[in-house]
Order: sequence, then C-alpha cells, then structure tokens
Amino acid sequence: MTLDSGARMSVLGAARVRLATGPHRSVSVARAGLGKVVVAREATAARVDAKRSGASLSIETCPHYMAFSSEEVPDGDTRFKCSPPIRDDTNRENLWKALLDGHIDMPAKLAGQKNKGAILPGYHADIVVWKPKTEFQLDNNHAIYHKHQNISAYLGKQLSGKVLSTFVRGNLVFAEDKHANAACGVPILAK
Repeated sequence: MTLDSGARMSVLGAARVRLATGPHRSVSVARAGLGKVVVAREATAARVDAKRSGASLSIETCPHYMAFSSEEVPDGDTRFKCSPPIRDDTNRENLWKALLDGHIDMPAKLAGQKNKGAILPGYHADIVVWKPKTEFQLDNNHAIYHKHQNISAYLGKQLSGKVLSTFVRGNLVFAEDKHANAACGVPILAK
C-alpha cells in the first residue's frame, strides 16, 4: 500500500505527537520544583492545568495554533506544516480560554525583558495602536502583506484587527500602512 502526500503528512504529524516527550515530563519537572520550565510553541492546553495549580511553568504559543484547527487543514497542504502540528478545534478553544484567563505568558516576560510588555513609568514605550473590530480577508492585494504571500496559511482567511500605528521605544515605526524609512529599535536579547 502506498500513501499519498496528505496521508504521509498526517502519519508524520501523528508520529511526532507520540514520540515527543510531551507535557507530562515538563509538568513533572515543574511540579517537583526542579526549576522553572519554559514551554515554547505550546500547541495544546495540556500544561495549563498544571500552571493553574502552581507549577513553575511559563507558557507561550503561536498565532497559528489559535487561528486554525486540524479539521480545517486540507490534506497535504504544506502551508499548515509546523512543529508541533496544529491540533483540533477543542484544543484551539482551550488555548483561547487559557490566553484570556492569563495563563499564557507574553514574550517580553519570557525573554526576561523587565522594562517591556507593559505601559508603566520606566518601561519602553513599545505600543501598538489597533482597531480590534476591523475585519478583512487577507489576499494578495492587501496593502502591507508583502512577504511570501503565496505560501501563507492565512491567505483567504477572514481576519480581525487592524494595526493603525506602531511605536518602538516611543518612535513611530509604522503608520498609515507604511513602515518607517529607518529602523530605530535595538536587539532584544534574553538575559
């Protein structure tokens, strides 16, 4: 029996899930107090219960785990290929709940950036001004969508939220669908 490319992709994704060390090992380390566990690219909400109960875990996720479910991924469509793989709709809903309940951490906090990630005196003025209720369909004609249009999983998807302007350390770097001419940021390195 031979497998078509979609079936092979599904089999590979399932194998990765089974072979991964998974949430159980990281939760055990966190609960045992052997150190803080940082979970990058969380595709499931499996570790959230452990964090709620006080385990020393920092959890971050990626937009594609929040935007897509495995049920809507076309067989063999490599635009959705990622590791770990995109999970089912129930899991996506659980990730959204974890995010809204404050159990998924923000990148600035995870990177040890003590003067980023909040609007407070002494913090860098890194601010995005956006209209959350503006909806649009992402297509090749989108004014600021310029990188790899033809391979994006978001192409053709109804999205919401329009960025009006972006400030980095108080400097305007994006406005009116245009980027600033010169970069003004500095590298952000974990401490």
